[in-house]
Amino acid sequence: MSTAFEEAARVHASAGAELDLLLGDLATWVNLDTPGGDLPALDGLARLVADACARHGLEPELVPSPAGLYLHAGLQGHGRARVALLCHHDTVYPAGTAALRPFRNDGARCHGPGVADM
Repeated sequence: MSTAFEEAARVHASAGAELDLLLGDLATWVNLDTPGGDLPALDGLARLVADACARHGLEPELVPSPAGLYLHAGLQGHGRARVALLCHHDTVYPAGTAALRPFRNDGARCHGPGVADM
């Protein structure tokens, strides 16, 4: 059985190995306009995020609601811990913002509408 430190090191190494893939997903999402209330845009992003979750081993479920699709994604494991990450997938910015402020990674930080708002 691994220690918490060993497990953290394993997760860090795994994320580092997939950093380009993760940043590619982030760039795709940030470069889409998803203003609040635009259900077709929001549902499209929910589908993209669900696809990424599936690629990374999670089990995504898209749940219809009057406010658009909600995404639940689970990951089965052997431990007893439960973790919940809650967020919204609209950027709140008006249509056209993504073109004016596209995703940018300066090596130390990522920039763009909605890149880090939760």
